[in-house]
Amino acid sequence: MRNIAVAAAVLCGLSSSLACAQSSITLYGVFDTGIEYVSRASTATSVGGLVGMQKYGGLSASRWGLRGEEDLGDGLKASFWLESGFTPGDGKLVSASQLFYRQAAIGLTKSGFGKVSLGRQYTSLMESMVNFLPFKTSVAYEPANTIAGAAYREDNMVKYTGDFGSTHVLAHYSFGTGFAFQGGQMSSIPNGEVPGNSRAQAAFGGGVYYLGESLGVAAGYDQINNALTAMSPIGEDRKAFIAASYETGPIRFMGGYRWRDSRYGNGVTAIRDNIYWAGMSYSMTPAMKLIAGYYYDQVLGASLSPNTKAAGLPNFSQFTLMGTYSLSKRTTVYLVSAYAHNGPVDYDTLLQTGASYGYGNPTTMNGLANGQKSQVAVAAGLRVIF
Repeated sequence: MRNIAVAAAVLCGLSSSLACAQSSITLYGVFDTGIEYVSRASTATSVGGLVGMQKYGGLSASRWGLRGEEDLGDGLKASFWLESGFTPGDGKLVSASQLFYRQAAIGLTKSGFGKVSLGRQYTSLMESMVNFLPFKTSVAYEPANTIAGAAYREDNMVKYTGDFGSTHVLAHYSFGTGFAFQGGQMSSIPNGEVPGNSRAQAAFGGGVYYLGESLGVAAGYDQINNALTAMSPIGEDRKAFIAASYETGPIRFMGGYRWRDSRYGNGVTAIRDNIYWAGMSYSMTPAMKLIAGYYYDQVLGASLSPNTKAAGLPNFSQFTLMGTYSLSKRTTVYLVSAYAHNGPVDYDTLLQTGASYGYGNPTTMNGLANGQKSQVAVAAGLRVIF
């Protein structure tokens, strides 16, 4: 932080036209890790219980970033934010190809109108939904990739955000999502923006949510026009959700429903499912909180290939329970456990994510062992916000 302040002071000295007193740059981040046990796990060569460090985090994914803001006067502000993720066990970047894979955007905000931003950002559906999920997409253990879809961040996005008191409105359009998968198939044009085929890998969506003192409601829609090649027929991945929350005293209840219909360009269903969730949080003391969540996914049809007819799958369910204790405003310890049935914890499969995130693919470090129907996971960890 001291080095950033010195650099800003030097810039102020070099340019008298900069309104440096009205500008700010902030270095921030989260370091979150712990020890976890996952039952019935498998690798390519072994099967059994797995004990080790969490790969990405527990309460939050580990990350660091920079954000800045400049007051341009007359209610207008310019801002930017850059955010990268890392794996705390080894200090490596989560993405070797994208330094700021979590967020990389710039925008203008006008008082009374809202913000228009450009770059890699969260979808409107994801941003509208997050406050209505029991764990707000906690890495351990909430099936956020199943609920919001794995492509809940998109490249090349123009986005509008309007904050009007307790009501928030969002809309976005991506010229090319940067998400390489459609079902289990790898697209040859993950960056989109194909000359003469502007729909390929483009996406759009919107959302609105209200968070009052006790009542909250939200709804959103998201669509990705998936294409396996620049010349192949364009498919559609469509999602919509509704959710609500109610807070009374130290207890907050929340629940929601998400509909999805994802199809390849030839009309074959990649996945058609309905997921429901419900949860509650209870602030036992100002420092201690208990959180519970239940998730149920009804998979009506799914196929990893456009050449294979979709088939129904057993309905997935998961229950998660977490206790947290805040040692300070920035430091929290936690204990969390999850039980998943008819799938791995977080339903983290190739079918759901398009990539091998951890619990579902038998070739990853902790995939669900073949022939098993359920999995248990327990983790204890520490989170520090800086």
